[in-house]
Amino acid sequence: MFQQISVDEPPPEGCSAFVAVHGMHTCKPSQIKKLLKEAPERPRPYIYKTDHTFPTLTKTAPVAILYAEVGTKDFAKFHKTLTEKAETGEIIYVLRHYIQHPDERKMLLSGYGVELAIKSTEYKAMDDTQVDANNSSPKPDNGIAEEVQGFYFDKLMQMYPDLKENLGEFRKHLIESTNEMVPLKVWELQDLSFQAASKIISTPVYEALKVLRDMSQNFPIKARSLTRVALNQEMKKEIEVNQKHLSETFGIHPGDASLYINGLHIDLDVHNSFRRNLLIWTGNIMSWYFFKCYIISITFIKIHTTHFCFLETIKTEGKTLNGLSALGINNQDLSKYLRIQVHSSDENYALDIRHSSITWINDIETDHMYSRWPSSVQELLRPAFPGVIRPIRRNFFNLVLFVDPVQENAADYVKLAELFYRHNVPLR
Repeated sequence: MFQQISVDEPPPEGCSAFVAVHGMHTCKPSQIKKLLKEAPERPRPYIYKTDHTFPTLTKTAPVAILYAEVGTKDFAKFHKTLTEKAETGEIIYVLRHYIQHPDERKMLLSGYGVELAIKSTEYKAMDDTQVDANNSSPKPDNGIAEEVQGFYFDKLMQMYPDLKENLGEFRKHLIESTNEMVPLKVWELQDLSFQAASKIISTPVYEALKVLRDMSQNFPIKARSLTRVALNQEMKKEIEVNQKHLSETFGIHPGDASLYINGLHIDLDVHNSFRRNLLIWTGNIMSWYFFKCYIISITFIKIHTTHFCFLETIKTEGKTLNGLSALGINNQDLSKYLRIQVHSSDENYALDIRHSSITWINDIETDHMYSRWPSSVQELLRPAFPGVIRPIRRNFFNLVLFVDPVQENAADYVKLAELFYRHNVPLR
């Protein structure tokens, strides 16, 4: 605000600080006395409530307003002169913050907003018959245009527009009766998953995912209507062949979940450092419709997976495919090259340290220097600092050096073993 007021004065050119005395300005402290003599002849300036006024007892003295930036040398000169005159009662000293060259960037201040929502609680009289009629009228279905108990009400309403209200009531009655979870017979459950797959295949392609989502989320309610869906025998036969092939080839049995990326098996139990719960809907629907993957029943299973590990695997496979494509290998031969085992298998082996050729320097179980240590195995259950070997009179930890004493680097290993021995580390 003070910056805008200083622009209206206006400030003298080339002055980083100036004083205004009843409309007259000066950039030099020595000229203040001259301006004060002529001040009574000019009108007094208006003093705002937000102005910084130096405390003084007089209210009729001339008003001297200092426009300056606090902390500068020019401010110190003017402030010293004006405070002396204000203490003697010669002037009313007012300070307004002023910057000669302000920054064009605006300062962002944090704050909050408050919204007042006014709601009318007045009771209104309405005709119940019209309300019921409006509620009973069928609303346009923006979702899936599916049949209800064998009736397609969207087509019926187009054919008989004068019966929309009655058709809406009938549709509502059928939906409510369908939602009743009636127990199914055992023979009705045999092909239920295949019938669900047939239901999705019979729908248009752009509605298939919506039907799949609706069926998976409301399967107990939809089960009764699925029992009346005609089963596609060719689809059922193909799914059973896929189940048999995957069971014999990869060992994936009914109810199992498995993940492969370019033929690489991803162990879902191992890659769980950053576990994320994924809810996967499995069923014969997926087996037929989406790349003919192997899934055997409609159920919900929860698996733990690591998206970070998957991302690294996908990046590695992508680099491999790009490299093979750059060499001119076509798509038909890519799968053959991907089957080649390029990673060398880890060779794990164990050494038997019970041979008679090994000479032990110490024996924790028999040497006298370890006689004060407890020999109970229960000591392993006692709390200890991380990385500390518990002093137990048992040969639990053994250090065997396979070295050639003639070689120079063998001395380093011997010194390390001697260090353990001197500090009574529980190591044989």
